[in-house]
Amino acid sequence: MSAFDFPVETGLPYLQLLVETIQWVAWPIAAYLVALAFREPLSEILKKLRVISYGPGKAEFSVDQRTNPDALKSLISADRAGPLEGAEEYSIARLSNAQKEVRDHIAQDLNRFPDERREEILTIELALERLQKHFALAYANIFGSQIRALELLNQRQGRVSLSVAEDEFANLKREYEAFRDWSLPRYLQFLEDFNFVSVKDGSVEITPVGKDFIIWLDFHGLSKDRPL
Repeated sequence: MSAFDFPVETGLPYLQLLVETIQWVAWPIAAYLVALAFREPLSEILKKLRVISYGPGKAEFSVDQRTNPDALKSLISADRAGPLEGAEEYSIARLSNAQKEVRDHIAQDLNRFPDERREEILTIELALERLQKHFALAYANIFGSQIRALELLNQRQGRVSLSVAEDEFANLKREYEAFRDWSLPRYLQFLEDFNFVSVKDGSVEITPVGKDFIIWLDFHGLSKDRPL
């Protein structure tokens, strides 16, 4: 037997040790790679972590919403914010190929109308498009209970007193523990920022924008059964 010929059984303990070592390090390495790949979303989640316990295991996260308070007030979109100087901000050279294609279709459609009507048509279409974007962002962040609150307001002639709103919110807090530290003004802030409700003179009132949002949900068949 040469110096490099080992009995088969001699290598088995080393092979077993190698397998056990790989199994031992596989999970930490996998966990590290997952954390590295998802470090940005995980950091946002961890910011909302409020309670954590070990065995039987419990984690509780704070509830937050992204708002958009000035979306319907600004003439230009956020990505074009800043003073306009001439027509440079809207030069066709700044558009992507997809944007140019859409722009060409719009130009063709407008050519079907007399010159004196084009400004009116563009203004109307811009208003509709802005509302669509506004509603889409709201829908991405709104709670299911806030949708139900808007519908309830609409069914009650568009207005309820603050005392009634406080009672309804107290019931909601009993239903959802996540709202236990919330106040009614904080809960309504999202709806106010999106101009869905106004709070004044001791009452909460649904706005025309809020009413159109409900219509928009129904028209597009979007689910109202959302979290919280």
